[in-house]
Amino acid sequence: MLATLLHANVVAALAVALSRKNVRLVVREANFFTEQKQRAVGYNAKAALLLSAWAYKRAHRVVAVSQAMARDLRDALGLPTEKVVTIYNPVDLQALRAAAQMPVNHHWLSPTHDKLVILGIGRLEAQKDFATLLKAFAEAKARRDCRLIILGEGSQRNQLVELARELGVADSVDMPGFVKNPYPYLRCADLFVLSSMHEGMPNALIEALALGVPVVATNCRSGPAEILEDGRWGRLVPVGDVPAMTRAILETLANPSVQQEGAVRSVRDRFGVERVTDQYFEVLLDGH
Repeated sequence: MLATLLHANVVAALAVALSRKNVRLVVREANFFTEQKQRAVGYNAKAALLLSAWAYKRAHRVVAVSQAMARDLRDALGLPTEKVVTIYNPVDLQALRAAAQMPVNHHWLSPTHDKLVILGIGRLEAQKDFATLLKAFAEAKARRDCRLIILGEGSQRNQLVELARELGVADSVDMPGFVKNPYPYLRCADLFVLSSMHEGMPNALIEALALGVPVVATNCRSGPAEILEDGRWGRLVPVGDVPAMTRAILETLANPSVQQEGAVRSVRDRFGVERVTDQYFEVLLDGH
C-alpha cells in the first residue's frame, strides 16, 4: 500500500494495523516534519503529528521528496537510515519539451532578439525575493546590456515596479503577470535566475535545467543545492546577496554553455518519469 501526505499516511497505517494482515506499507512525505511541528497549533494539529510519527515508524519505508527532507525525518523521528528513501517528484520531460516548443508571445524573445534576456518565474511575494533579483539585474545591466522578464502575479507587483523605476531599469524589465505556459519563455531565455529565500524542490529550476537553460540560484533551504548538486550544474549564491548574484549573472552570461549537456542528463537520470516509476516499484515490491 502506498499513501501520501500526513492525514492519508495516518489512515493507511491505521487500516494496515486493524487488518492484521502482512501488508507492505509505504508512506510519502513532501514537507519538512520539523516545520510542520513548529506550525502546529491546537489539539487537532498536534494530535495529527503524533499519529503521523506513529505511522512513519510502523511503515516499511518512508519516501521523502528530497534528501534534506529525508534527513529531517530521520533526525526528528529517530528513523533508521535504511527506512527513509529519497524519491524526487517526477518531471515529464517529453511533455515539458513539447510545451516549450509552442510560440513565445514576447517580442524580447523573438528569434532575432539581439539582447540577452534573464528570466524569473514565481509568485510576486516576499519569499521569492524578486527585489534582490532586480537589484542584481540593475548592477549587471550597468556592465552588460540585457533585459529581465519576471513571470508571475502577487501582492508585491507595485513594489517591484516602483523598485525597477528607482533603479533606473524600468525600460528593461517586464512583468507580464501569470502565464499559463511559461516554458516557451524558458526555452528562449539566456539565463534563468531563482532568487528565493526558501524553497522545497523548485520545479522551475529543474525545468530550466531540463531545457538546457543556464541557471543561477540562491543556496536557500533546501532544494537548489540538491538540484544543482552543490553548484555542479549552475552557480549558487547566498540568499539576499546582491553582489554575489550580480557576479554569478555576469559570469554565467559570459560562459553560458558550461556543463549544460551534463545538466540535461542529470535531470533525466534523477527526475525523469521512468526513473521515478522504477524507484516506486522498488520500494513497493522490496522483499516480494
